[in-house]
Amino acid sequence: MVPYALDGLWAKAVRPRWNVKLETSLYIVKTAETRAEMEEALRLRHEVFRRELLGDPHPSGLDTDRFDPLCDHMIVQARDTGQVVATYRLNPSATGDYYARQEFEMDAILRLAGRKLEIGRSCVARGHRRSAVFALLWRGMAVYLRQAEIRYLFGCSCVPALPSHELAALYQYFRARHFSPDSLRVHPLPSGLVPAGHLKPADKPLSDDAVRRLIPPILQFYLRSGSRLCGEPYFDRDFKSYDFFTLLDVTAAGPSARRFLAEPRPVG
Repeated sequence: MVPYALDGLWAKAVRPRWNVKLETSLYIVKTAETRAEMEEALRLRHEVFRRELLGDPHPSGLDTDRFDPLCDHMIVQARDTGQVVATYRLNPSATGDYYARQEFEMDAILRLAGRKLEIGRSCVARGHRRSAVFALLWRGMAVYLRQAEIRYLFGCSCVPALPSHELAALYQYFRARHFSPDSLRVHPLPSGLVPAGHLKPADKPLSDDAVRRLIPPILQFYLRSGSRLCGEPYFDRDFKSYDFFTLLDVTAAGPSARRFLAEPRPVG
């Protein structure tokens, strides 16, 4: 049975708020424009999140929730097959209806002046997990950001469940190096609150190198780009992960992000 999100909420045409299309010799990055493209993106998410990471496939073969019809979806297609091999979900909500509000009290972020874009559900298919594909996603993102005049990017960055001593070491590392100013702090909701004792410094702290190895590659990229983490994590029981609220002021992006955001042409 097709989930509710695809049954009646999307017609044959998906109407993105802003259209993006860039091409390389191997790939095309674009905003999804058809129901077929949208469904393929949701199937890819299911393969990566539900089957690979959780080992808990859904009978529908789709990963979807109520936010998908409200969002635009960036996809990368392989030119030779037309297959969707990467996707990002983009939520430019003007009403503040964000996925992150299910996990965090984020009034400090909502008060910021300037347009905001929530990003999430990023994944790449096996066989295409190379830097050129991720770079192409961000080239497409750069075009979208300019068209939409986005000032702030934010989302929930997932860290797979860790033993408590590793989580504590990671949290303390983030707090010392990558936390936002107090004025931009968010607060995890009670449903996913991590006990304070799990975040206290460990008796035998890990080395910085050991801690850095715990950081997922996409979060490493966000941090190199100048993103800030806005407080304690939320424990997502569905995905068995610790979610860190991540915020990037596009006007203050670091070199890793600027080389994508400043140039409209894709590479690779």
